[in-house]
Amino acid sequence: MSKTTVAILSSLLLVAACGNDNAKNDKASADKAGADKAGAAAADKASAGEAQPNSGSKGPGSWVRITKNDGFKELIGGAIAGGTLYHAVKDGTLYATDLASGEQKTISRKPDFGAVRWMFANGDALYSLDRDGTLWSIDAKTAARKAVGEKRGFSDTIAAASAGDNMFTVEKDGKLYRTPLATGSWKQIGKADFADTRLMFGGANGKLVSVEKDGSAFNLDTAKGDWFNRGDNGKWKHVRAAAWVGDKLYRVTSDGVLATVDEKGAVTPLGQPDFAHVVWMGSDGTSLITLETDGSLYRVAVE
Repeated sequence: MSKTTVAILSSLLLVAACGNDNAKNDKASADKAGADKAGAAAADKASAGEAQPNSGSKGPGSWVRITKNDGFKELIGGAIAGGTLYHAVKDGTLYATDLASGEQKTISRKPDFGAVRWMFANGDALYSLDRDGTLWSIDAKTAARKAVGEKRGFSDTIAAASAGDNMFTVEKDGKLYRTPLATGSWKQIGKADFADTRLMFGGANGKLVSVEKDGSAFNLDTAKGDWFNRGDNGKWKHVRAAAWVGDKLYRVTSDGVLATVDEKGAVTPLGQPDFAHVVWMGSDGTSLITLETDGSLYRVAVE
C-alpha cells in the first residue's frame, strides 16, 4: 500500500470520526430539546390543572376538584361519614372536610390521632384502628375517643377494612376475623388462608374484596370466610386504591386508569387515565372521592 493510499484512508477515517461526533452532538441536542419540550408540556399541563380544576367532560370518569389543601399531604387515615371526609395526619391532628362546599375544619389538634393506621365509617359513626392494635370509636364533633373491645387487641393485624356494620381484619398468621364495630367482640371466620393479603376493600353493602401480594383478588364471604377468585391472577398487582359505590367496585391503577371490575374480574375503564397520582379513594354513596399526592381532593362521577 502506497503512502498516498494510506493518507487518503486516514483522511476518510478522520471525516467519518468527525461525522460520528457531529451525529452524537446532533442527537444530544435533539434529546435535550425533546426533554425541554416535555418539561414545558408538563409545566403547561400543571398550570392548566390549576386554572381549570375539572376534567372538562361529563359522564363516568369525569372529575371536579373539591379543594386543595396541603394538610392532606400528611394523611395517614381517612373515612367518609355523613357527607364529610374525616382524616388524620402525622402530627395527630384530625380534620373534617365538607364534601359539598370544600370547607375544612380542625376537629382536634391533640396528638391523639397520630397513630391511626386505618379509619372506618358506619353510617355517621366514625372509627379508627391504631398501629398498636386498639380500635376506637370517635365522636365526630368533639374528637372524643372510646376504646372498643380490648385495647391492643388487633396488634398483629396486617390488613383491615369495614363492610357494613363490621370490621374485617387479617392477622400475620393468615386468620380472618369479623368484628362488630359497635362491640369490638371479634370472631375468626374461615380458615387461615390470608397470610399473603396486601389490601382489603369493604363497602356499605357488606361486600369485601381482598388483594394478595401477587396481584390476585378474591371475593370474600363475610359470613363463612370462604373466598372466590375475582378474575385472573395478577390483574390487581398495580392497584393504588379502590372503593365501592353501591354494588359496584371501582379501582385505580398506577397507569392512571379508573375502572369498574365486576364479580368475575372483567375490567371496564372509565374516562381518561387521569388518576396516576391518587393516594386514597372513598365513596360518599353516589360518587367517588379521590385524594392526590399534591393535596388536591376530587369528586369523580360514576354515572
